Amino acid sequence: MRGLTRFLGQRTKSIPDTPTLKEPGYNIVLESRFGIYGPTKVNKDVVEILRNTLKQTMDDEDLKKVAERFEATLSYLSSD
Repeated sequence: MRGLTRFLGQRTKSIPDTPTLKEPGYNIVLESRFGIYGPTKVNKDVVEILRNTLKQTMDDEDLKKVAERFEATLSYLSSD
């Protein structure tokens, strides 16, 4: 099989010859997003604990190694 295109914003190491949709001029990038949601009246202290814990997790070197192995891009967006 031969990959025709990627929906990510950049090429990957595992299939470097497969272009992205952006390369021929299509402004399409599809990424998986995960988040933590709660009711609007969650205590601010709880929100702060969750925010700090998630940020620490995203900065963890072991998580970064696993993400790299699967060619996943990690990005942290705070609730702000």
